[in-house]
Amino acid sequence: MVFAAAGDSGKGMMTLDLAMKVASGASMQNAFGGLVAEHGDAIIITAEDDKDEMHRRISRLDPMRYRETYDHKLRVLPLPNLGGVFPIMQKFDNTYLMGEEFSRIYDQMLEMTNLKLIVIDPLASFVHADVNADPAAGAAFMGLLAQMATETGATVMVNHHMAKVDAKEPISTPEEARNKIRGTSAIVDGVRSAFAVWQVDEGTGKQRCRDLNVPYTRNAVFDGAVVKSNGPANREIRHFIRNSDTGLLEDRSVDIQSIAMSSAVRERLNHVVQYIRMREEQGLAVTIEGTHDGVWNTANGLEPTEPCIIAIQAVKPTTIKNTITTAMQHGLVGKFRLTPSGPLKYLGVPNGPLSNGTYEPVTGRDNI
Repeated sequence: MVFAAAGDSGKGMMTLDLAMKVASGASMQNAFGGLVAEHGDAIIITAEDDKDEMHRRISRLDPMRYRETYDHKLRVLPLPNLGGVFPIMQKFDNTYLMGEEFSRIYDQMLEMTNLKLIVIDPLASFVHADVNADPAAGAAFMGLLAQMATETGATVMVNHHMAKVDAKEPISTPEEARNKIRGTSAIVDGVRSAFAVWQVDEGTGKQRCRDLNVPYTRNAVFDGAVVKSNGPANREIRHFIRNSDTGLLEDRSVDIQSIAMSSAVRERLNHVVQYIRMREEQGLAVTIEGTHDGVWNTANGLEPTEPCIIAIQAVKPTTIKNTITTAMQHGLVGKFRLTPSGPLKYLGVPNGPLSNGTYEPVTGRDNI
């Protein structure tokens, strides 16, 4: 699989967190937002971070040193300390071959009986071929990764960069993020799955930080999602906030959605109940979605003089219908008859005119 993000997003920290939790043997949520499904040995091959930096990152992620009791092994190869970067794949005489140095390391990988994760960070440092412009090179490298995954039985994850994003037109959908992954289409098309992370616009970032009661800083608020998968996958957009202590992007989707949804739903619920109460007291009781007496239809025929009218006019009929259903489930609204033999469909509030028998309909109503 490919994990794509812009430079300085924190790809290395996220894959390190994942590798540590795969090796831990404990069932934990990883930085990507999912639970670790299988545990075993993990390998990280990094071309950019040296041994000291990797030790600092591991210490920040595990200050209590739980790694000393991990069930499995995490092996980190910081290439700056091991003689420099070597190619995993290189072009020779119009063919693409596994690099000689990597081939020796790969032979050792094949001897491992419980290898579950291999992280290669980043793609560009390990391929001595133009995978960004040459589809054949991209397809060859993805084929090599597939071979590694098949022969080792491990997930092979390669970190990759995304194209520069215009600050005036930030990424807003997984489809846009997929199109920003650098290189030919062979890179994304050739893997079984791709996950992308992208920075949100400043206004959205500040609002999320306010909702979570954390200080806003630049380069700290991101969205992410599965942008390609050959099998079943959770494709929901996840919301990430950088942990100021560790530098790790953490999935805060549940917290953000809970705060945002509860506030919006509660406000809309109050407006809808207020509108139903107002119409009931006026003798103009409404129904859920009648053509002439439905909540949304009647509100959209009025001048926007009240907040409750404005709120209803601002959303779709299905949203209002769902809000009424929620209000009824919470006992805020009920259905009543205008006459003893009439249909049970008119909406009223507890202890309102319809419920206590004091409702006086406006004469000439079509719905009486």
